[in-house]
Amino acid sequence: MTELNNEQIDTISKALFKLEEYYDYILIDTQASLDSATLEFITFSDQVILIANPEITALVDLYKTIKILCSTKRGIALNIVVNKAASAESAGKIFMKIKNTVSEFGLKTFLIFLGYILFDPQRVIEAIRKRTPIILLNESGSLRQCFTLIANAFLRGAKPKRKKLFFLDLLRKS
Repeated sequence: MTELNNEQIDTISKALFKLEEYYDYILIDTQASLDSATLEFITFSDQVILIANPEITALVDLYKTIKILCSTKRGIALNIVVNKAASAESAGKIFMKIKNTVSEFGLKTFLIFLGYILFDPQRVIEAIRKRTPIILLNESGSLRQCFTLIANAFLRGAKPKRKKLFFLDLLRKS
């Protein structure tokens, strides 16, 4: 996005502006690292969802991300989803570990636990192989229930803001 010329930005801006007229929410899935384009998306977003993987290296990276976001956007609220959870209890413990670390280092943010996604490597491999969203593989399964609970938790806490035109603001800044 940061390497686009003015004509390309204008074309994208017009297309995205139209999207905002029809949808209350638009989700943007970014890479895990925080490059300048990703930071811009986050800065202009009304809501941010961070995925927490239970591996120690992933948690360290998540903490670094939270620290950068707190310094970039004061008082930011961050929604946390724990991925690869062994159980609801283990997901809660991971979230509390994140929350305690953030608190211990005095970062000014509000963390919201949206939920967790159970660890099911066989379903993940099957979804990748079939090129099918994982929740469509087993419509009554526990993974689908996890995603439904996360979506419902997000929708309870988020209010659509049609007056703020995210994409227009983002592309004008670039």
